[in-house]
Amino acid sequence: MKSAIRILMCPPRNYDVDYVINPWMVGNLHQVNPDRAQTQWQDLVNLLQQQATLEWLTPQTGLPDLVFTANGGLVVGQSDVGYHAALDWGRQHDPCRGEISLCGY
Repeated sequence: MKSAIRILMCPPRNYDVDYVINPWMVGNLHQVNPDRAQTQWQDLVNLLQQQATLEWLTPQTGLPDLVFTANGGLVVGQSDVGYHAALDWGRQHDPCRGEISLCGY
């Protein structure tokens, strides 16, 4: 029987590094290997499905960051952890506004 853990996931169909907002992105513009990203993602899905219920977000063209579904916040019990700080940060950064808007914020 699976636990009550639910995880929102989005396939990396449109994932790429299109802009730089942190040191890890420097030098990595458009360097994503789509086949490797898909393989790594599927390995993660296979592992998580053993322990949790997975829910799916449909990839959207032009919104490569949808794969980072945890950026919107983390819910522990009945409390959100970091949710409002993540939304405030995302509203201030152009590359993230599309994802935030898609979710209705």
